[in-house]
Amino acid sequence: MEESLRQEDFAMLVLTRRIGEHVTIGDDAMVFVQSVVGNRVRLAIEAPHKTRIWRGELSKRDACRSAVFAQGAETEAHLPAQGDIHG
Repeated sequence: MEESLRQEDFAMLVLTRRIGEHVTIGDDAMVFVQSVVGNRVRLAIEAPHKTRIWRGELSKRDACRSAVFAQGAETEAHLPAQGDIHG
């Protein structure tokens, strides 16, 4: 039986990292800072193939898509374009 997660089950850790440094997540995932140019940060993620990794804007689009289909939409023509979802 799958247990529901509540907001209080999560925490946010804010870190400062330099190029070449990394953060380890769990026992088998690492996020490396590859470069910083202006306000853009390039990350490299090393994780097992079974690990699902999503960019934030894609997970928001997919959540929107799921909600639209749950309301009975039959085609993707009813979905907002990727650039139309803001976060």
